Amino acid sequence: MASKRGARTIQRQCRSSFFPTENRGQNPSLSSPIATARFRLPIGEDRHSIPPGRERGVPSESHRLPLRDLPVHAEREQQATDPNLIWIKNDRFHSTNPTRHDELATTAPLHSNHVVSHGCGGFPTVSRFHPRAPHVVAMTSTALLTLATIWWASGDPEAIAAPATAPPLPSTTPIATATSRLSAAVAPPRSSPTEERKLASEVRRLVLNARNGKGSLKGTDIAVSIRACDDGPGPGREIVAINDDLPLLPASNMKVIATGAALDVLGPDFAFETRVRETDGTFVVIGDGDPSLADPSFFSSLTYRDAEGEQQELDEEAILSFWADAIAEAAPPDGRVTILVDDSVFERRLWNDGTNGRDGWNPEDRLRGFSAEVAGLNFHRNTIHFRPRSSGGTRPDWNDMRPRLDSMLRSAKNDSSISSKEQTAWILRSPESDRLTFKGKVKPPKKGRPVAPLEVTIHDPAMQFLKVLADRVRSRGITVERIGRTTNGRAQTGRDIGPVVRMPIAPIVEHCNEASQNLYAESLLKRSVHESTGRPGSWKDANATVRRIARKRIGDDAVDLLEGTYFDDGSGLSRRNRVTAAFLTAWLDSFHDDPRLQTIFVESLARGGEEGSLESRFQKWDGRSARVDAKSGYLSGVSCLSGFVTDKSGRRWAFSVLCNGFKGSSRPAKQLQEAIVTAIADLAAS
Repeated sequence: MASKRGARTIQRQCRSSFFPTENRGQNPSLSSPIATARFRLPIGEDRHSIPPGRERGVPSESHRLPLRDLPVHAEREQQATDPNLIWIKNDRFHSTNPTRHDELATTAPLHSNHVVSHGCGGFPTVSRFHPRAPHVVAMTSTALLTLATIWWASGDPEAIAAPATAPPLPSTTPIATATSRLSAAVAPPRSSPTEERKLASEVRRLVLNARNGKGSLKGTDIAVSIRACDDGPGPGREIVAINDDLPLLPASNMKVIATGAALDVLGPDFAFETRVRETDGTFVVIGDGDPSLADPSFFSSLTYRDAEGEQQELDEEAILSFWADAIAEAAPPDGRVTILVDDSVFERRLWNDGTNGRDGWNPEDRLRGFSAEVAGLNFHRNTIHFRPRSSGGTRPDWNDMRPRLDSMLRSAKNDSSISSKEQTAWILRSPESDRLTFKGKVKPPKKGRPVAPLEVTIHDPAMQFLKVLADRVRSRGITVERIGRTTNGRAQTGRDIGPVVRMPIAPIVEHCNEASQNLYAESLLKRSVHESTGRPGSWKDANATVRRIARKRIGDDAVDLLEGTYFDDGSGLSRRNRVTAAFLTAWLDSFHDDPRLQTIFVESLARGGEEGSLESRFQKWDGRSARVDAKSGYLSGVSCLSGFVTDKSGRRWAFSVLCNGFKGSSRPAKQLQEAIVTAIADLAAS
């Protein structure tokens, strides 16, 4: 394999779902609003009534229910399959039918689980590298599709201008095959009007029974839109329309809007790039809004070879070492450096507190990983992981910290205690600082089992990263005279030193939708705003940006479809978001009609019964040959499901089922959603 001198490449080739050996909540009964144990977490109460909308097809004597005084539990979707314990060796990779070659896999729009074998061979390495470089990077056989590329800039400008050619992929069906097959195939037949009328009647019956029955959905606002994706450009014909123009809270269904907007604006070949640039002894870390930098979900399954040829896991310390080594080597003779960060690609507003501190994200969630701050330079999901252990003294030991920063440990207060029976440990942090207090009780772990981690978000992620990097540089004998922030790092001349970390958009979009990762959705949305406006990506500009993209994608129908909608964030955490079911299906259909983005967008959604937030759903489809690719969403009193049903001939339907205002469990809403999607699958089988 030809390789540019001085280049390093890290790739993940094959898509697979993988899970940590330990991912359990430590204390499900803990009630503190700022506890960080890993279990169902509070989203909080809502104080906004659902805007009035037109009832269509669903008579009801029930009054509209404002979303207030609702249960405060919520599923933390982004953690459902989130392998974040990077220091636990994980060799268990889960893949449903990895070598499936049935009729659905070969004739329908393809999903990468069906076209890429997960047995990807050995560990091809970069064949040539800078002779002074201490490591050679290798590719893991269980890696995901083209996840990360790191170029090593050895001071040679050509090494940056012409990066190394990536090692050849194993012999598998390429992703492009899905698109080429679709374009070459004969257009699938339409479903008959009679069958479509039967579907509409069945869905109306299901909604009537759910909304007017005795269950927890009585009086709930339910909106349904089902659209056939076979009408060419423009929104497909709407087969089912029940309250489809009623603006409702979408919860995590906002992620299909954020990821779609990013793909539209940035393009399928876009990649985030994080780099360090040196000018006259000043080193500037330039962020690009990449949410995946040192995310354990990605890097825990990547490896590199160290100077002794030993295979090592690529984690946050390896990335820090690459840059710290490069800064130490490029430092002036006196060994004194200044390290700055430029995160101006995004606004300085790091957390969505709504209007005047109200109506945005729930402040009680601010320390939880799913509600981390969003910065122009993100690192380790903008969280710190601790593994508290019982020690020989009276206080637990909290020294196991990732990423480690001794100064933060020294300033932390330890109010925790050891217990032989209870595990209630949690971490307190004031919103505008990183001073920590360890709380609760730590129970000795069971023999042979690792200590479960606790995570807490950090304040000002870019500066926190700079502190950690400066700490690693000092450990190499270099004096860091100053760290700080700049806004003109991108405009400065100079040379790139160390690796340029390049992350393609495809795996980021996939992880965002499949694992429901909030930080990824917000970063994609803000990066789209920056690309569209030339200004720092901001929530303030999000609504106008999404509306412009929607008008371009949907066409003239967008004027009516956008009525009553509002796009306040990318993740769906904000209670200011409003969408309609009709808009969501038109938005989804626009990606079915887009040969450039169809495959990457559809495959980013979780496959029903197989992966991500839908792994435990659609398990019993009684031999139905259709498949569902969709995004779920849940907040207190809100449950939504939007996506596609595709049959074996390639026919596809976009659907959206939005439920707002119920009390108690989300189970009845999920059952209704699954019944409606099953009815679409029955239409597909007709």
